[in-house]
Amino acid sequence: MSVTTEQQSRAEGYLERAARLRQLALGTRYPEVRTRLLMMAAGFERLADQVERWEGAGLVAAVAD
Repeated sequence: MSVTTEQQSRAEGYLERAARLRQLALGTRYPEVRTRLLMMAAGFERLADQVERWEGAGLVAAVAD
């Protein structure tokens, strides 16, 4: 199965958000804030992975409806 542009852009969007959160984490001097930003980034990376899995299983169309 091929990845559609919509699913690819959704997964890419999640990865872009994760990257931005990681950048923000590197720039903060507060350890608790850094930890939370990194946890949020990991969550967006999991979402991107899940979108790719759903697409591979043919479930994205059902979820998007």
